Amino acid sequence: MRAARNADVPALERLIEDAFAPFTARTGIVPAPRSIDWATTISALGAEVAVLADRVVGVLVTWPHPDHLLVDVLAVAPSAQGSGVGRTLLAHARAAAARTGRDRLRLCTNAGMTASLAWYGRQGFVETDRRREDGFDRVFLEQRVG
Repeated sequence: MRAARNADVPALERLIEDAFAPFTARTGIVPAPRSIDWATTISALGAEVAVLADRVVGVLVTWPHPDHLLVDVLAVAPSAQGSGVGRTLLAHARAAAARTGRDRLRLCTNAGMTASLAWYGRQGFVETDRRREDGFDRVFLEQRVG
């Protein structure tokens, strides 16, 4: 894990496109992370990347809120899925929440991302809400930290 750098922008754009391609192909929906301006995100919020063999294989973007840490983006390259990269990114988010005095993580994902919903459930997240927002059918999840 390391902080993302501007030099990572092309790799992040590829990773996001590849990670969400099956969902887009299945549903025709272009997910919100595909529209991220990575240079701005890196400078404004920061991002963490998982690197294997000098290749960016995962990304985590969090957004601090007074009572929780929002996991805005968590994505893993298809070639690294199932290898523990996602769990490592999530552990990093949990540690950041605890370190900053926040007792929970929150995130949302598209209702059509059934594999992601199942994965987050296995990681201990619970559903708190479902609603249409910004043109997406979103599922809101939360996990207590600590």
